[in-house]
Amino acid sequence: MPTALITIAKNGAITARTGLELTGHNIANVSTAGYTRRTGAAAEVAGTGGIGLNGAGAPGGALTSAIVRGGAPFQHAEVRRTGSDLARAEAELKGLGQAETVIEQSGLYPAMTRFEASVTRLMADPVSGAMRADALEQARGVAQLFNHVARGLDAAADTVLAEAAAGVAEANRLAAEVARTNVQLAKVQEGGAGKAALLDQRDQLLGRLAEYAAITCEFDNLGRTTVRAGGAGGPLLVAGTQHGALVAAQDSSGVVQFAVDGEEVLLGSGSLAGHAQALERLHQVATELDTIAARLIAAGNAGQAGGVTPDGSAGPALFAGVGAGDIALALASGDQLATAPPPSAPGSRDSGNVKVLRDALAGPVEDVDRLLFTLSSAVGGRAILRDGLRGLADAAQASWLNGAGVDLDTEAVNLLRFQQAFQANGKVIQTAAQIFDTMLRIAQ
Repeated sequence: MPTALITIAKNGAITARTGLELTGHNIANVSTAGYTRRTGAAAEVAGTGGIGLNGAGAPGGALTSAIVRGGAPFQHAEVRRTGSDLARAEAELKGLGQAETVIEQSGLYPAMTRFEASVTRLMADPVSGAMRADALEQARGVAQLFNHVARGLDAAADTVLAEAAAGVAEANRLAAEVARTNVQLAKVQEGGAGKAALLDQRDQLLGRLAEYAAITCEFDNLGRTTVRAGGAGGPLLVAGTQHGALVAAQDSSGVVQFAVDGEEVLLGSGSLAGHAQALERLHQVATELDTIAARLIAAGNAGQAGGVTPDGSAGPALFAGVGAGDIALALASGDQLATAPPPSAPGSRDSGNVKVLRDALAGPVEDVDRLLFTLSSAVGGRAILRDGLRGLADAAQASWLNGAGVDLDTEAVNLLRFQQAFQANGKVIQTAAQIFDTMLRIAQ
């Protein structure tokens, strides 16, 4: 009987010591990113027999049978899903913000209104050289700003495209890491510290992968994961020890298409989806800007063609080019502005055609204002959406941490509990030793 007590107490002391070690490990990793709280699963041990007991009925205490990670798969899936949605919104907002910044900081709209105002002032004195020169310079400034904005939008699109390419490369690297982790999970001992560390690594990799692309994960009994891009029916990105190749391509309309090993996939979330949405919107803004510039060119040239210059000749074209990227002032001097209606004598002070020019400019000015308003509204709406998704992501993260994170108050309680358990088992060993000594003395 004393030997059974010693065995029971020894096993209990080992279990308590393991609990202390795990608690200390949790405390040491309280700030480690991706770390999941560890606990020990205790299981009853059958003894080998004792006085009056056979092996099957003898008690043997308890031992730690496995190291258990905190948290739940559903909670971590929510963390991945909400994080992926947030990454998409942030990427799209960043791209739209760049477009808004380019147009607003260029001062295109104020330049358009100044040009319109300078033409209006000509109505008071259409033969004034100073006013003509001012109108000409305002027109030149508008053309140059259209060029500047077009280059800025192209640069913004190039930046987003480069970020998308870097995101695709990183997503492929993470997929390869997940496949390698699957290999290690198949080899490591079940229920050990190495297994728990690998599962932490797997979840961290999946969380980072979800930031780039929408993924759906399935797990086997060894903890290995199968990852599909997009929804549950999407192409395989990770299958066992193999991983696919994610690629992206942009067509002439600005739409970005994604595929895994040649199979097209729709990424509804993740930063790559956000980059794709931003690129599509940037292409639309650039197209709208080209349309406005073309309308300005047509309106200005038509206004000029309908009037005569101070020397009595027909008005030449005001602008050259076909869009925002190549629009340019075509007049060499202010004397070429056709302010008088035909037929007017040379030196005419009739400003009838100035009103035609001014009215022709009103449409493009309103178009630029509308473009800015639409873009600013889109940015504001995306910012509100981003903030809402951040709240959902934070809530999901907090819910997961509630079960998987390290709480120092709980660990402090566990330190005392396991310390007392260790001391109690030591007391059992001491008592068993005293009983054994007593039995020896009786036998003598």
